[in-house]
Amino acid sequence: MKKTVILLAALSSSYFLGAQDVYVLPDGRGLSRQFFEVPMTVLAFVLVGAFILTVITRLLDFRLRSKLISKDAPEGIIKQLIQTEVKDSKTVAMKWFIILAGIGLGLALISMTLPIGIHSLAILAFSISLSFLAYFFFIKRSENKDGQNQ
Repeated sequence: MKKTVILLAALSSSYFLGAQDVYVLPDGRGLSRQFFEVPMTVLAFVLVGAFILTVITRLLDFRLRSKLISKDAPEGIIKQLIQTEVKDSKTVAMKWFIILAGIGLGLALISMTLPIGIHSLAILAFSISLSFLAYFFFIKRSENKDGQNQ
């Protein structure tokens, strides 16, 4: 029920925000506000939700570790839990950096090739795919480095 209400609120937010106005592009053409406000509203909900989930996950992981330590759990299990978090957090941070850098590069290229059209979507899709490819190579290189260290 909560998911339905949140989805309905996110989808109807552009109507309540008055999305009938028009943005004027640099070349004088008008573009409906809903092309900007709806994705930004959904993005805001996603970011807030991701933040809340991350905080809850970190809190529950901390509580699990502290209970394992207080119950005198085997040392190997505790080390596995701690090591995976450090490695995963570094990998996740690098993933977001590479992806957001690719999006930024794509948006910069789009702003250089005005007017906005279908080629803008192609540029953005290509830059995002290149950032995922760069992340793939980063993961592959870090796995090879870990394999050599062991």
